Amino acid sequence: MLQDICVADYHSLKGPLRLNGFPCKRPENVTANDFFSGLLAKPGNTSNAAGSAVTAVNVDNLPGLNTLGVSMARIDFAPWGGVNPPHVHPRATEIIFVLHGSLHVGFVTTANELYARTVRKGEVFVFPRGLVHFQKNNGKTPAAVISAFNSQLPGTQAVAEALFGASPPVPTDVLARAFQIDDGLVKAIESKFQPKTLASYGRSVITRTMAHKLPASILLAACAVLLALTAPLVVAGDPDMLQDICVADYKSLQGPLRVNGFPCKREMNVTADEFFFGGLAKAADVYSGNPMGSATTLADVGKIPGLNTLGVSMARTDYAPWGGVSPPHAHPRATEILFVVEGTLEVGFVTAANRLLSRTVSRGEVFVFPRGLVHFQRSVGPAPAVAVSAFNSQMPGTQTAAAALFGAAPAVPADVLARAFQTDGGVVEKIRSKFPPK
Repeated sequence: MLQDICVADYHSLKGPLRLNGFPCKRPENVTANDFFSGLLAKPGNTSNAAGSAVTAVNVDNLPGLNTLGVSMARIDFAPWGGVNPPHVHPRATEIIFVLHGSLHVGFVTTANELYARTVRKGEVFVFPRGLVHFQKNNGKTPAAVISAFNSQLPGTQAVAEALFGASPPVPTDVLARAFQIDDGLVKAIESKFQPKTLASYGRSVITRTMAHKLPASILLAACAVLLALTAPLVVAGDPDMLQDICVADYKSLQGPLRVNGFPCKREMNVTADEFFFGGLAKAADVYSGNPMGSATTLADVGKIPGLNTLGVSMARTDYAPWGGVSPPHAHPRATEILFVVEGTLEVGFVTAANRLLSRTVSRGEVFVFPRGLVHFQRSVGPAPAVAVSAFNSQMPGTQTAAAALFGAAPAVPADVLARAFQTDGGVVEKIRSKFPPK
């Protein structure tokens, strides 16, 4: 980017101009609300054949996301089998955090190998970009997840709908041969998927429910074949990776090899557990010897080996009541999108023009912090607060402003800091004493 922010100017698309994304709103017209959304605060309606509902927060309804390469969604599942059917995101890796309930989740590689397991409240699972995947509620209570993507508009292609609901339709004989069924069964399946016009889609679907009344026997049979059929096709154009997964081989770094990231583990040794992390399920201690009243638990490639090369990660931050603060810091390698799980936070970031964009966010609401800009979060309520953040990097990095300047090793020269902060050396040394070098 050549500027800090490029808030989407939706109105400009009413003219002849067409771009890959949106033009930028003038900076003087930008407010903190351009980086805020309350859409994920309420559960979606799961009263449909699939028993699931997806509510997206992407650049189509959160203009501040434009050019920042990150977005979120909330997926709600009805009890006993509510399913988000097999689908792909052609432009993003997905990482989910379970808000409540229990789900069976999985993805299929281009070698037609299924990686699947159960995830519960507070746990995390990763779906690599472009691979067919699904989520299903196996429990007796509703379930919900927060999904994050390393694209501001990841796209979603439901596999069955794409093949049997395309407009114009995919030729019947192509589908009959592909699925090794007769033309009559192709037509029977197609009748459940009415083609949609481009106008009915808009640029994206904000709330998506799978309301097709497909008999369970046909759905299960079709999905089984679809998983095998489509997995080799959906990543053919991906310029970023030459393989589906590159699970980090931590042990190889014990030798002389050094790379930007981690070498890949052999696929024969990979399991679904390497795309899973349960470390965000428990609250961190924000009281014992903690002057900030906050604690962050990371779910990055250092903790989840399956994240290697996938360009996405998560973190949980816990805040003490009445002022627990995540002090001013920046992520040099990622934009951050934050979802408030509990409590109320005051949040803000400062642009390179030294303009503060700040507001309050409450449970279920979302706020965005552009890559590399100094930002903060602070609890303003009488109860502890919890937020889950997602980043469009598997290792976003965090540089806390005060610790970087006053706790560096070797130390930043005192006269440099004294001039920068327009103070004297005594004050510099007093502040420095609070930040012992690590």
